[in-house]
Amino acid sequence: MIPAALSQVTKVAEHKEELTKLKKACDGMESSFLRQLLHTMRESVTETDLGGDKTGMDTYRDMLDGAMADKMAQRGTLGISKMAYEAMAGRILKGKEAR
Repeated sequence: MIPAALSQVTKVAEHKEELTKLKKACDGMESSFLRQLLHTMRESVTETDLGGDKTGMDTYRDMLDGAMADKMAQRGTLGISKMAYEAMAGRILKGKEAR
């Protein structure tokens, strides 16, 4: 049992760079989904003219939504990143192409 565990640790160490890239890509995928979700949610809200000039408001909202989506993805809010990572990491560790 211990040799098998050591073998897994060795495989993870050998593929650390690939697994790190995979994690980043999976987080990016969840973040992209969350950005679209937040954007769609904002479109469903009726805006008013309270507050005056709206110069730059759309840009600010897009930046805010992007930052929130990135943070939510890092925390695994929906679990999409985790599911994708686990599915693909297993293939990397087994030595198969991650397709």
